[in-house]
Amino acid sequence: MRYILATTRQYVPNVLELVKSCWPQSVLALLGEGMNPDCEENRFEEYLREVSPVADKILDSLEQ
Repeated sequence: MRYILATTRQYVPNVLELVKSCWPQSVLALLGEGMNPDCEENRFEEYLREVSPVADKILDSLEQ
């Protein structure tokens, strides 16, 4: 569990930096509050499918 937490603490800030670099006006503090309670589970799953290819591209660029 310690390993997972340590790894997560390393990559989450980097992902948020990527978001902020593309959308400087974004309010990242909202992300710290968790999932939007008004977001239906199927919509959340749709978002996951939408962002998965982007996440794969980011991971591929890190491997190079």
